Amino acid sequence: MRGWVSSRRIWGESFLFPGGREETLRLAKALGLSAAFSLLLLGIGSGGPGRSIAKEFGGWVSGYKARLAALANERTQRDGLGRRAEVESGTRPSRSSRKMIPRRHRH
Repeated sequence: MRGWVSSRRIWGESFLFPGGREETLRLAKALGLSAAFSLLLLGIGSGGPGRSIAKEFGGWVSGYKARLAALANERTQRDGLGRRAEVESGTRPSRSSRKMIPRRHRH
């Protein structure tokens, strides 16, 4: 847990990689996202990238992470994004199916 605390101080809450929010938005901008988009992020962690993208571009982000889903959704509600950046607990799909199917449609 010590490394997580350090990265939070360096790159911001819920970001575990260099560049944090700024790098996330720089990469997302290249996708040409708009308020009408839906984006799926696998391995979203505690949701920082998804929340940043939803705030900046106004679209819908669904994220999957085996752990941290409750923390991510708590932070999404705190930031006033409602269901725009939800995270579900998920597991790696089986080798036979190779599909991850959401439990419900997001919009």
